[in-house]
Amino acid sequence: TILAVIGLTTAFMAAGRLVLREVFYLLRKADKPNVILYGAGDAGRQLLTSFAQSASHRVVAMLDDAPELQGTEVHGVRIYPPLALASLKERFQVQAVILAAPSMPRERKNQILQQLEPLGLPLKSLPSVSDILSGRKSVSDLQQVSIEDVLGRDPVTPNLELMRKKV
Repeated sequence: TILAVIGLTTAFMAAGRLVLREVFYLLRKADKPNVILYGAGDAGRQLLTSFAQSASHRVVAMLDDAPELQGTEVHGVRIYPPLALASLKERFQVQAVILAAPSMPRERKNQILQQLEPLGLPLKSLPSVSDILSGRKSVSDLQQVSIEDVLGRDPVTPNLELMRKKV
């Protein structure tokens, strides 16, 4: 009977520890904003690993244009086609999309911005590799992507005189 009491006590203590650990894990996970990574290449995988080790963001899904990657998983995070973005936003209450494809052409970035505009999701990108290597910025220092970034030229200030004539 003493062995049974010792066994039951040990089992209850272990179960209690497991329950407490799960509760603390869920509480810690709940305060992170849900984000989607756009790009499942090397940069996307490295960013996913970085976010898994930090407490800044929670990656709920990844998007990629490559059909051979869609439907697979990276570290337990599923890769979806870009057309699934609207349903993923609702399903996971996503707050932002992070562009993890540094070599993506400007035209494609512009298309992504236009796709995100009706959804109300901001597009963020990684700092440049030179900024990360020099130590001025880290991988977690995300920058908002604006239309000027994908415009391909310097913005032109409006001519107020012409605007007054038309308006």
